[in-house]
Parts: sequence; structure tokens; C-alpha cells
Amino acid sequence: MKIGTSIVMLNHDTRLYPHHIDDSKLYDFSAPAAEITRHPSDPKVWGLRNLTQEKWVSTGPDGTVKDVPPGRSVTLASGTKVNFGKNQAEIRY
Repeated sequence: MKIGTSIVMLNHDTRLYPHHIDDSKLYDFSAPAAEITRHPSDPKVWGLRNLTQEKWVSTGPDGTVKDVPPGRSVTLASGTKVNFGKNQAEIRY
């Protein structure tokens, strides 16, 4: 995943913290902002769950725009972009 100018490797147990998605929050490990999860009914589908109190916006590889409210996930698909508010990421693999 490319967030801003940084590359973050995502694994099955990855958690992103505020400093990963907001450059103004240096070394902020206060609480996770996102975590990698499996889809509850299809374990082959992986996602990034929003653990913040703010809505994210995702844009799929096909251009489909969706809100990602707190507690919900965006599917990890190559080319998907996630706007966290202050930073944007792109899923690459």
C-alpha cells in the first residue's frame, strides 16, 4: 500500500496507526486507525477496516466511489484508492 509518499507492507495482522495515515501525527501509537481483516462470510476476501471515528472514501479500480464509515472495511484490490482525510493511499500488489 502506498500512503502519500510512503510504502506500507500489509500482512494478515497489520495495524495502521494515526501516524501512518496522517503526516501531522508523528509516532502516534495511541490507538490503531485501521487493521487488516477477512470478510466475515468469504475468508478469501481481505479488507482494511476503519477503526477511526471519521468516514473514509474509497475509489475502486473501476472508478466506483464508496464511503467507508467507522467499523466498516474496504476490500483490498489492486488499484483501489482510500482517502483517509489528510492522506490518500493506493493498494498495490
